[in-house]
Amino acid sequence: MLSLAFTHPLKMSICEIRLNKRATSTINFRFFEDDFQENLRVYGERPSLDLFAQNPKDFAVLKKYVLSHFSLQQKGKTLAIEITDYEFSDADLVVLVHAQVKLLANEDIKVNNTLMTDAFSTQKNLVFLFGENDKKEVLELDADETQGSFKGLL
Repeated sequence: MLSLAFTHPLKMSICEIRLNKRATSTINFRFFEDDFQENLRVYGERPSLDLFAQNPKDFAVLKKYVLSHFSLQQKGKTLAIEITDYEFSDADLVVLVHAQVKLLANEDIKVNNTLMTDAFSTQKNLVFLFGENDKKEVLELDADETQGSFKGLL
């Protein structure tokens, strides 16, 4: 596992939801590896995962963390998000998590995103919703405001 010798000031995660009205929609999460490791320590998980090694036990911890800190709801029901895999770039120390979810057409989407807020009160979580023709909406969430909604599908 690589680690930064300094603390970067930007505390941010990015989530991109790409709608597919005819099939399963995709979700991609991006966050800094060192922020993730710090949040695991606060969250109570074992410290120092080696995400570059693609260990199944580490992947299970990553999935558990993301699924317990990010959820989507439609019509009052929490949707099942399936995390399919992840990538780790040791060049820029970013974790990219791939997931999928089935969304209902033309229904509001409620987002709850507390990623990285266990350790960082300055955490920003951007959630992008891409619809047809790459039309985009964005929610800007943070440690104090962890929920938001997209009104109907694009």
